[in-house]
Amino acid sequence: MWLNMRDNEIRAEGRKEGMVFQAVKMYRDLTSLSDAQIMEKIMSDFQLSREQAEKYLDPAFA
Repeated sequence: MWLNMRDNEIRAEGRKEGMVFQAVKMYRDLTSLSDAQIMEKIMSDFQLSREQAEKYLDPAFA
């Protein structure tokens, strides 16, 4: 049972991560927002810390 719960948590984290990456891509492709503005949006939308949000804006992931 515990492993099942942990698997569900991992899946949920993966879905959230995918959603954040897609949001960043959409903001970059469809808006004229700066990376600083995008960072503020994803921090607010996904309840991320600055450090967490920075990883999604890293050019290596763009």
